[in-house]
Amino acid sequence: MHKEQLLEQLAELEHKQWINWAQHLIQTENLSQATIRRWQSFFVPYEQLSESIKELDREYARKVMDVVKKHPYHH
Repeated sequence: MHKEQLLEQLAELEHKQWINWAQHLIQTENLSQATIRRWQSFFVPYEQLSESIKELDREYARKVMDVVKKHPYHH
């Protein structure tokens, strides 16, 4: 797998994780309606996000890749 493919797969996974986290907070915290509406606008498949929002997910994906790269079991 190419590095960019891996980056995109990890970013997509990060986006799914963020949706789960955000949905949990919406249900359990006293968030403003403006925040809820803004967050819900991002409850779409990764492919439908703007490049600027995808880049936020890619930032965390790169952090994961750095950890894996430094791990002794990395080949």
